[in-house]
Amino acid sequence: MGENLLLSIADTLSADPRSLTPTQLHAREEVLFQAKTIIEAALIDTIGVMDSRGTTATTDVLPTRQWLRARHRTSWREAKDLVALSHALKVLPLTDKLFKAGDITLAHVQVIARGLNRTTSVTRAGFLDAEHIYSELARVETPEKVEWAIRYLLAQLDPDAEDEKALDRYEKRGLDFFESDGFMQLRGSLDSVTGAKVKAAIDAVMKPPAADDQRTASQRRADALGEVCDRALRGDSLPSSGGQRAQVNITCTLSELMNAGALTGQAVIDGVGAIDPETLRRMACDCNVSRILLGPKGEVLDVGRSTRVAPVALRRALTLRDQHCSWEGCEAPARYCDVHHVEVHWAHGGDTNLENCGLYCGHHHTAIHTYDTVTERRADGGFRTRKRELSVAGCGVGAQPAKITRRVVNIRARRRVQSPVGRASTR
Repeated sequence: MGENLLLSIADTLSADPRSLTPTQLHAREEVLFQAKTIIEAALIDTIGVMDSRGTTATTDVLPTRQWLRARHRTSWREAKDLVALSHALKVLPLTDKLFKAGDITLAHVQVIARGLNRTTSVTRAGFLDAEHIYSELARVETPEKVEWAIRYLLAQLDPDAEDEKALDRYEKRGLDFFESDGFMQLRGSLDSVTGAKVKAAIDAVMKPPAADDQRTASQRRADALGEVCDRALRGDSLPSSGGQRAQVNITCTLSELMNAGALTGQAVIDGVGAIDPETLRRMACDCNVSRILLGPKGEVLDVGRSTRVAPVALRRALTLRDQHCSWEGCEAPARYCDVHHVEVHWAHGGDTNLENCGLYCGHHHTAIHTYDTVTERRADGGFRTRKRELSVAGCGVGAQPAKITRRVVNIRARRRVQSPVGRASTR
């Protein structure tokens, strides 16, 4: 490490970054980042010399990994990786030179070392001969790009072995679902082709966020996955089960459906578990409903015919009127929207007609049943909904609006209807 670098680091550290101009701040970052890389290279080189001599101190003969852990309180993984990198760099002279000069980062070196570890007796010579290619690539590309290039190189050096590895990876594929604390947990690994299909489908419906969209990228991906499933379930391409199209079944009591604030724990999604009242009401807006009459001991006495809450003719009329989601600024096509009972839910006697219904995409339908919203009637009889702007004065910095019940402009008085005692199954 040269004197100039040491002086530059000392000068850089003497200044408070908060007092620097943007140009000075960027210059400071450049110096420190390169210094960090050069110091990491010098440290790994030093560790390599210590390990090759078989001694870690004048009075200590601990293995290098144990010495690092005892002396510097490193993790076993960090100590092991530092020693392994020092060994790898001994046979990668070009990579070692670029690393010590600060031209490539530790992450690049780790990627190249992993590639070396994946070599076999068939591919090792070819991998080392090609060092000038991937080490120079590391100077201008990210570690991810370098790793992709190394995988491609190894596949070209030994296609048969790569086929076997691909088969091994394919055999490890799997996807599992776990219900936990009101969430459906997904855990698994997909083969590259299936993974690409899932990503492409999610990306296709995951548009850039609107200015007022406060969802994280992860939340937007989760919502997009739900929309992909909605589109598949609405279509005719999925195979039927028991003579019925693929569907999600929810079972609840009539009183639970009519009283959104009262959760008795009996509203459940088949194969998943209990759901909250507002999710129940949202799902019930646009579904098939079957009446199931139970006896005093829970035995099934009668099962009524399944009836669609929003008839096909009504959906066609709503599509003609609304054309897309009725949330302000959202243009999700009508064919991918739910029918929402805007003023009075059908479970409370609300009419299922043009006057009381509107189309909303899955994300904004959920928002209506979750947040405080304002809905206004348009000139054509449809609706326009937006999130209510709440004042946070006096709530403290960073206060979040509470999730409260929705509000609708021109709400009609709710009408109770007499219904037979039993359970309703919504699909």
